[in-house]
Amino acid sequence: MDKNQCSPEEIVQILEQFEGKIQKNLKQTAYQEREDLAQEIRLKIIEKLINLEFSETLSFWSFIENNGRYQP
Repeated sequence: MDKNQCSPEEIVQILEQFEGKIQKNLKQTAYQEREDLAQEIRLKIIEKLINLEFSETLSFWSFIENNGRYQP
């Protein structure tokens, strides 16, 4: 596994950290749709974590020079 990717254990830990926020926001959704929406949110978080590169973080000045847009 690439050292710049999240391990499965790290992904589970991050999902657990988001779980309270997910459940809180699901209360705004119809009861019948909540579990499906929760699953989709978790899936999107996992997809983003897998595709996220941790090796390169913009410096403050690079961020300013790029007009606030992240462009690796």
